[in-house]
Amino acid sequence: MSTVMKSGMYISLKKEDYAVIQNDIEMFSTCVGDDKEKRLTFNRFMNTIFLYMTNRSGSAEENFSKKNYSGAVGMNIKLNNNIAGIMKKAGEKLDPNNKMTHSADCAVYYRHFIEKYCRLPLVEREKIFYAPMIESLDDNISLNYFLKITKTDGSIMNILPFAIKQSDEIHKNYLIGFALKKMSKGYRYKNTLCIPLRKIKDCRRIKSIDTKKDIYFGEKSEFGSYEDLKSYVRKRLITDGVLYLSGKLRDVTVRLSDTGLKKLGELSLFRPAFTSDKNDEHIIRFSATQLQTFKYFFQFGSDAEILEPIEYRKDFFNAYKSAFELYS
Repeated sequence: MSTVMKSGMYISLKKEDYAVIQNDIEMFSTCVGDDKEKRLTFNRFMNTIFLYMTNRSGSAEENFSKKNYSGAVGMNIKLNNNIAGIMKKAGEKLDPNNKMTHSADCAVYYRHFIEKYCRLPLVEREKIFYAPMIESLDDNISLNYFLKITKTDGSIMNILPFAIKQSDEIHKNYLIGFALKKMSKGYRYKNTLCIPLRKIKDCRRIKSIDTKKDIYFGEKSEFGSYEDLKSYVRKRLITDGVLYLSGKLRDVTVRLSDTGLKKLGELSLFRPAFTSDKNDEHIIRFSATQLQTFKYFFQFGSDAEILEPIEYRKDFFNAYKSAFELYS
């Protein structure tokens, strides 16, 4: 069996599954930058997916289909020793007569887990591919390790990781953490960061932090302790979601038309928090970040006018101006 496994294996996939694989390779390959040694090849991707799908599913209790597909896409897969060993053990458990030694049966077994992967939503497939990174980050979160993060664009940031959360709106997983400034004694909280897992190239430990003693907040800060900060972020995740967590909350004043008021009642997904209104029922104040304001109210078109802050108003002006120039 080992000779057959090490030399490679031929499998066939449905065209739609092959398209998912190709799309994910292109999407997730941003994590390795220009490093040729870590370049995301087809074989590397397929074997990574197979390994973590078997870990996730429990390999011996699966039902496998040997059905051949018309118009399928065929491909040769080179298997590393680790995966060859997994398949050998699974074969012994699945079939006492060890029929898994036949390459056709091995291909069916391998294909089964790849097909299961292709049926998952994108955000779940991303978790499968980044499973090693997620496991490492979870360990660092539990131990309060301050991390040095290198992003795929080469930028570097130091961050105290807090949680890994998914955005259902744009189908991505994010590392949520806190940027801290090194002081003579301890660290001062700067702001909250949300980094897409796809944008993380490397992660290194700096040191473990005592969150009760080592983190300080300015006199004007709304947080008195690290626990206050974590509680605030948890609430924001519920009300605003991951995508709008980064950035400073500002008071936003909006003038809505009659149709805009109707849309405000209908479009509840990631709607900014209402704070107050003025004497005019069409002028309403919200508390929102710059990104959330843009994402939510841009869909209103001419039924919403951003009055304040002025920089938010300029965002809308520039966006609508660009659209006008494109279509004029």
